[in-house]
Amino acid sequence: MRTALTSSLVLACLACGGPVDVAAAFSGLCSAEVTPSVDLPRVGADLPRPKLAVHLVVGPHGTSLDGEPLADRTTALAQALAQKAETANELAARIGGSDFEFRGEILVSAHPDTPIGELVPMLDTAEAAGFPSLRFLLITGDRPPPAWTDAAYAHDLMARLPEDPAARQAMLAEELGSLLSLCPPGQSVVDAVAYASAEMKCRLLAQGMEEALPSCPLTDRAKVVTAFQVALAGPPVEVGTLAIELDRGAVPLEVDGETAWELVVADLLPRADQHVWLAVRQ
Repeated sequence: MRTALTSSLVLACLACGGPVDVAAAFSGLCSAEVTPSVDLPRVGADLPRPKLAVHLVVGPHGTSLDGEPLADRTTALAQALAQKAETANELAARIGGSDFEFRGEILVSAHPDTPIGELVPMLDTAEAAGFPSLRFLLITGDRPPPAWTDAAYAHDLMARLPEDPAARQAMLAEELGSLLSLCPPGQSVVDAVAYASAEMKCRLLAQGMEEALPSCPLTDRAKVVTAFQVALAGPPVEVGTLAIELDRGAVPLEVDGETAWELVVADLLPRADQHVWLAVRQ
């Protein structure tokens, strides 16, 4: 009886996409490049590839932090960042290890047409909340499509996704919920890390799914991994980071508030990895 049950579980797993090295698959996801959900300025410079961190997105569909919309660009942002820092420190203390150390870094994806006068107050808020290390995402070239774990499913899923970022995120969450419907441990992992920052979330998901998915033989592991690949995938471009350290003691770089973000980027490129303070000219 036990042999028959074991055989049926193995066959069920094979029917659900075959064996998948969950640890390796999720490890690859967490080390993958960060790609934005909005258009970005394009530069002809070789910039370091981005790493996962708290992600501020400013675009035509509004402002969000790690995918959560912000109704207010200052007060709500300050509160959300304070919560991110507190959660990161709590998780780091609970899990241990330098990989989970809070570093006060924030990724910024800003649409090229964003007036710098709208962006600077948010950057000031980030610095005051303990996030002085800014990593601006910029397009540096084109890239080939990802190597999907389940290519057919990936193309089907992407064809069904809406263009609106909020609707896209909601549909991906619904899709993952459906895929994990027969895997309560996997769903518990997703629920448990819902409020972690992007930097922490991927690593915690990888660790949790590595333990949860093997106990769910009726769950299609390949599709679960692919759904996460799609969720983390962005446009087919190479993205680099222009890094600066916000420092109120630095000589201010004065800018006109109406200047588009993509024009300010040209002034910031020579200041990469330097201490900078942006000031809107009065």
